[in-house]
Amino acid sequence: MACHAAILHIGDSVLTYLPRMPLILHWGGPRHGEVDDVPERMLTTSLLVYDGPRWIGVYEPLDPPRKSDTAKGRAEIWVVRE
Repeated sequence: MACHAAILHIGDSVLTYLPRMPLILHWGGPRHGEVDDVPERMLTTSLLVYDGPRWIGVYEPLDPPRKSDTAKGRAEIWVVRE
């Protein structure tokens, strides 16, 4: 999964290209509709597991993969695993 990028303004004329974490759009379950930057280390398998304390759930990418435009940028859609 590729990371998206951010541009940081330093002063009036200097721009810096910074890698950002992948954006995930959660579909279904307790996090339905939430968009989050997710660290690459959490995406090393085909499952994204939240084990508390706030959320408990397992999400997986759509097959075939799909993306959606969100207020935070283009995000990959992951669905709750039943």
